[in-house]
Amino acid sequence: MRVVRQLSDLKAALEAGERECITPFNSGCIAGVGYWDAVQKLIAEEFPKTTYTLWVCCGRNAAMAHDAMRLGLNVRCEANETMAAKLQSIAEAQGVKFLDNAAA
Repeated sequence: MRVVRQLSDLKAALEAGERECITPFNSGCIAGVGYWDAVQKLIAEEFPKTTYTLWVCCGRNAAMAHDAMRLGLNVRCEANETMAAKLQSIAEAQGVKFLDNAAA
């Protein structure tokens, strides 16, 4: 899994054949989930046939993770067991993926 910090990093990763990428710790909060949503939309235009997974890291902020999921983003969030279960349920309902407490 490759860490990507911006649009150009994700483009380079996909061009190199990488199919699973993650943003740096807490970047969903720092750059904003709207930024990562826009990045995915631009990637979809440039790489329409490429299948990949981008994990947007929301640090320990479950509310931001929820916002990301509502935008259709796959999320990594360090949450306690109860919150992780709730986020997993939300992810399933939204049709996205949730990654809990994995190293970035």
